[in-house]
Amino acid sequence: MRISRREAGEIRVRTVIEVSLVLIVAYMVFQIAPVVAMRINFLNQLEVIANSPIQDTGAELRQQVFDSARDRGLVLRREHIFVQRDRELRKTIIDTTYQLEVPLLFGKSYRWTVKDHVEALLL
Repeated sequence: MRISRREAGEIRVRTVIEVSLVLIVAYMVFQIAPVVAMRINFLNQLEVIANSPIQDTGAELRQQVFDSARDRGLVLRREHIFVQRDRELRKTIIDTTYQLEVPLLFGKSYRWTVKDHVEALLL
């Protein structure tokens, strides 16, 4: 009588482990996706602000960045917003630094420090 290397119990254990791993990965994607989407949305808004009319001053742009972050629920301090509008070079630079809470498994979370940098040419 031949003995198979793969017994029925071994296959079931492997399947349970594989399904468990797939569920954990799906859960992590489900938790991380909204945080990444919020960051991308904010980054797009920074590009819109950087491309604002040339009449806007750096202080006005800084206030717009702060208001946009507050509207999205991001904790962004004024000292972590750098706006430079150079009318001679016709260029705007916006740098921001903030932290996002990324929920993980078992009630743990990860603090993601995000540094966004946006440059735009003024036309």
